[in-house]
Amino acid sequence: MYRIMIVEDEYLLRSELSLCVDWAGVGFAPPVIAEDGEQGLAMAMAQPPDLVLTDIRMPKMDGLTMIGKMHKQGIKSLFVILSGYDDFSYAVEALRYGVIDYLLKPVDEKRLASVLQNAVERLNESRQVQEGQEALEAGKGNLYLQKATAYLQEHYAQDVHLSDLAQELFISDAYLGRLFIRHYHMKFTDYLHQLRIQNAVPLLRDPKWKLYQIAQKMGYNNQQYFCNVFKKMMGVSPHQFRHSLGMKMPDDEEKEEIS
Repeated sequence: MYRIMIVEDEYLLRSELSLCVDWAGVGFAPPVIAEDGEQGLAMAMAQPPDLVLTDIRMPKMDGLTMIGKMHKQGIKSLFVILSGYDDFSYAVEALRYGVIDYLLKPVDEKRLASVLQNAVERLNESRQVQEGQEALEAGKGNLYLQKATAYLQEHYAQDVHLSDLAQELFISDAYLGRLFIRHYHMKFTDYLHQLRIQNAVPLLRDPKWKLYQIAQKMGYNNQQYFCNVFKKMMGVSPHQFRHSLGMKMPDDEEKEEIS
């Protein structure tokens, strides 16, 4: 269902417009009603409507001023204006604001039905375009992410930064960071730590590897930092992990601070 807002200062016309249409049958939820442009602008900012049916001449704020302010606020509604014969010049001017149609008072129900149908068709087309763009963007995002994760699988032991990887993919680091959060629900750095710790586990199972060697192979120049990251990810320190496997290591090789 699309959202429609009627902005009209005349009570009888507001009532007539809200009651003379089978809104659900046309494709709209029951209309939201505003009594003037000032109220209409406030309501649109709180919840932008898909279509605005508005009078031109109203107290406090006229329809064209309201439409202009909505545009400045980035509200991308469709607009249909209501005008009397004396306001026809305003109706022509309104076309500059992206108004898609106008209705002369008194409103003819058949003409109203035609205008609403046209609006629904435009909204449907816009939605299809938007869905297509979102699908394309999602596909591009997945491709970038696949390339990023493949790169990290090969280079996780190096000094890899988000900005370096983004430059490698010819995208912004902010965009790449959002992809990791959106798909993996974690920041890039956390993903890299997780990847390194996963690869550290098999080495910890082999007593021939000393902690400082494992830390270096995983891209950590500081053994203590590696131990801290490991404990944060695994819930135990590397020494405790090895101890749980029944491995007895020399004290000088397993010296670490438990934080």
